[in-house]
Amino acid sequence: MSDSRKLYITLPDKLYNEVERYRKSVKARSRSAAVAELLKYAINLPPYFKDFDWEKAEREADIAIKKGEVKTFDSVGKLMKHLDSL
Repeated sequence: MSDSRKLYITLPDKLYNEVERYRKSVKARSRSAAVAELLKYAINLPPYFKDFDWEKAEREADIAIKKGEVKTFDSVGKLMKHLDSL
């Protein structure tokens, strides 16, 4: 009995390119190993992260940045001081 199975998938070019970028960044031994690692990661994400609309959050963040509704800090110390004051 084998402890692994073969799975064949078709990916859009954009997603394929992201898998390749990931494979290179982690120096995975193969594309299959990179995909398996990404699948394990995705399966084990807490429900909050699986259900969170990241694209919507990114759009909202971009709007807030354009409107100047963000704060910037020159150091972690200044950020922590600000957070402590809230």
